[in-house]
This record gives sequence, C-alpha cells and structure tokens, in this order.
Amino acid sequence: MAPIGDVRVRTTLMTRLLPWARRWLPGLLAVVLLAGGGFAGALAMQDGEEVDPRQERQQERRERRSLQPHPNAGPALYPDLQTLPLRDLQFDQLEDQTSVLRFTVEIWNAGEGRVEISAPASDEDGEDVALFQNLYDSAVEGRLAEKRPVAGRVIFHPDHGHWHFANFARYELLDCNAPGECQPVGLGAKVSFCLIDSELEDLDVPWQRQYTVCESSLQGITPGYSDLYLWSLPEQWVVLPDGPLADGEFAVRVTADPDHLLDEGGGEREENNTATAYFTVINGQIGNVRETGEDQPPAATPSPVASSP
Repeated sequence: MAPIGDVRVRTTLMTRLLPWARRWLPGLLAVVLLAGGGFAGALAMQDGEEVDPRQERQQERRERRSLQPHPNAGPALYPDLQTLPLRDLQFDQLEDQTSVLRFTVEIWNAGEGRVEISAPASDEDGEDVALFQNLYDSAVEGRLAEKRPVAGRVIFHPDHGHWHFANFARYELLDCNAPGECQPVGLGAKVSFCLIDSELEDLDVPWQRQYTVCESSLQGITPGYSDLYLWSLPEQWVVLPDGPLADGEFAVRVTADPDHLLDEGGGEREENNTATAYFTVINGQIGNVRETGEDQPPAATPSPVASSP
C-alpha cells in the first residue's frame, strides 16, 4: 500500500469525498471542506517530516564541493588562524605506561574569511583524496572567489571516530632549564584536527555556526569561532620521552598550520599561529603556568617532527 502522504493517495481520497459532500447542506459542506483542509495540512506536515535533514545537508555539501569560482565574486577574504593560550596542563600515564603531558588546545579564526577545505568526493576507504581550500568574498554565504589545491589530506581518526585534516597543528615539549633559549625535547608531533566551529570567541559576530560535522568532504572554521580540543581527548598530549619530568622549567608549544598548507593571505597572519605555555615542575607537580618565560620567550629552531594522526 502506498504511504498516506503519496500524491496518488491524496488525489483518490479527494475524488471520492467531493461527490459525497455535494449531497449535503452548504453548512456541512463547509465543515467537510474545513476538515479536508486540516487533513491536507497534516499530509503536508508528514511530507515535510519524510525529508531527512541529513540528506538536505549532504545535498548542500555536494553542491558546495562542486562549486567553481564565480566570475562576479568580490575579493577573497582570508582566515587568520591563532592558537589561544594553552590551559589544563597535567601529567598522565597511558595504559602502556607511557608518560605524557596533556593540555587543552583552542585554535580560532580571527580573520575576515572562513577556513574551508573540501574534497570533490567522499572517500570511504581512507585513501588520499584531492583537497581544496575555498575562499569566499563574504564571511558566510557569499560567492566563491578562489579554489586552491591543498597539499594535505583528510584521514579517518579511529580513536575519535570521525574525519580529520592531517598535520593541522604541531605540539612540542621544550626544556627551559639551560641558560638562553628553550630547547625542544625529543620529536615534536604533527596532529590532525576535525575543523569545526566549537566555541564562539568573538561575541560581536552576528552569524551562527556554519561547520558542525566532521566529514571527509567539507570542514571549516567560521570567522569568530574556534576549534576546541580538550585535554581529555585521545592523543591530546605530548609524550615525555624520558618518563616523568624532573623538577625544573619547561614549556609546551602549539603551532597551527605549521607547514602553511592553508593560505591566510600572507604577512603577519601567516606567522602568528603559535602559543607557548611555560610551567615549573616541583616534586612532580605542574605549577606557575604562564604565557611568557621568566627571562625571554624561546626562539628555538623548529625541531624535527614526526607526523601522526
């Protein structure tokens, strides 16, 4: 049997009801018509409910992935990625007895334009796919002004259970005990992020979140919003290669887009992506967390980096 919302069923019902209704007094006919109107409204509501919002979002994303720059688009607006002050520093030990330093990272888009990466098609097998950065002439909506290839990839993160933009950030542990500059400890780690609008940082922006799903085909950060990774998430840490830290002065440094995979428009905004938290270890405990070193901020040469999800 066809569903009650099917057009064919509605047509058959009206065909049978109208001849019967004409036999009755005008008042009763009005009641019947009124009831019919309510019934039609109920059917329309049911038709509306049959449309899966997820399918609508998927269709919108398919259209955005296939977009090409508009000939009448205005100048491209660029993002400005900045790492906010690191917080929630704490030691932890994994199940395999590896010692780590956990912390919360928040990277926000302080620019006029959005961060948006797109793939021309979803890839369910986890293979590399062509990736693009879309630049628009407006913070939200607007027209596509530029579509540039990105030398990066989208990967599926098994522990987080969704898709990530690989090598979006670099985490480094620094030893600040020797005189002069802080020195990297061991290998830093490039980490992947799912780019979404987690927190509203600029309370003056009038628009709502635009990116809320960790898809392989479309991710981004809207101007004024940040992407937040809490200390408790899997792999939200730096490994302490020699075990628990001895008493002394240390720092942890996070850089967004360390390989400049994304175009931020050049100039200073390409270099303002780093945040460093200095801290003191006393009797195995973290204290005196601050944004600047006691003598001078570290200017260490970037350490070798081991890529990881």
